[in-house]
Amino acid sequence: MKKYKLEIQQDTDAMNPRTEFDCNIGQIIVTNNRHFSGDKQCSVSEMSDIVNNSDNSGVTIPIYAYVHGGIRLNTKPFNCPWDSGQAGFISLNRKQFLENMGYKRMSAKRLEEAKKQLLSELETYFQYIHGEIYGYIITDDEGEQVDSCWGFYGKEYCKKEGENEIKNLEFADKKRGGGQN
Repeated sequence: MKKYKLEIQQDTDAMNPRTEFDCNIGQIIVTNNRHFSGDKQCSVSEMSDIVNNSDNSGVTIPIYAYVHGGIRLNTKPFNCPWDSGQAGFISLNRKQFLENMGYKRMSAKRLEEAKKQLLSELETYFQYIHGEIYGYIITDDEGEQVDSCWGFYGKEYCKKEGENEIKNLEFADKKRGGGQN
């Protein structure tokens, strides 16, 4: 039976989930900066105006950045007063959410659902910003590439999918009579 080797590599040509995917429900608004961009950029005073004048019936989650030789993003503040601070937020318009989901009213359960969706969008975007997107290459025991797949957000997820594909290849080999050529 053939032996397969799984190799995980960083995906250096990953798609930006904010511009390439059409499933985002929130809008990321960030202050003008050179480190990352959101869906909309604004000045610090404009951001304050947006937050202070928004109807609080939607969901708004702050985005904090730590910039020191790289960038880390989080929904909680960092402990460094010099190299970190609020960089923006992700916001969901209540009316738009209800229309998109086909709901008539916003319940506490639906508000929690909206928050979870926004946090999921942020997690995906943070993985993109941090370069945490991977692909796998599967080679056989002769070193020939037999499969590859790219665009996995998170190394563990990529590894799991690659391992599942090896199981599929081994199963197909068994069905063909042991995988011997």
